[in-house]
Amino acid sequence: AEPPRGLLYAFRGSVKLNTIWYDARALAATYAPARPDVVVDVRTHPADDCRRYDPALANWTYDHLLVGANYCLAPGGRGPYSFRFLECLAAGSIPVVPEDLLVPFQDFETAGIPWEACVVRVTMPELRALDAVLLAVGRPGGAAFRKRRAACLQVREALYGNLSEALAVRGHWRHIFWRELLHRLAEAR
Repeated sequence: AEPPRGLLYAFRGSVKLNTIWYDARALAATYAPARPDVVVDVRTHPADDCRRYDPALANWTYDHLLVGANYCLAPGGRGPYSFRFLECLAAGSIPVVPEDLLVPFQDFETAGIPWEACVVRVTMPELRALDAVLLAVGRPGGAAFRKRRAACLQVREALYGNLSEALAVRGHWRHIFWRELLHRLAEAR
């Protein structure tokens, strides 16, 4: 069994004002509860220096946020999609996305991949009480949570394969995940 994760949910990223796909990020940041198990760390300046976030949260690296969170917010950015979605899956977190986000590869032949059993889709108003929504969806460790996590592991295995084996042999999970995913996409062409 996997050791418990300390965070209910997490997100780190930038917010560009007056841009439709960044609205979910802004709402999540504005209404993030003051709880020790929730980390939402955003900045509103350009993405040229992603290390300049809230200094009080500096002890949380991006990787630690992903692997330390039970749920991972993966809203769109420059469009209705998110690279964070795949990083959340690779880290073993359950992706939380706005209802209008395009799930990666949803238009490809994906028979047997339980997208909707894995992903938590939320409305914009639900982002204002995301902690309560996620606890209602499935408390970490509870039966509904374990079922959703198992579906996410199926999605991850379908997209990537056995990540644990690859980590033991080749190194850092995020680099391995992206390299392998690009390799599989190239083979599919």
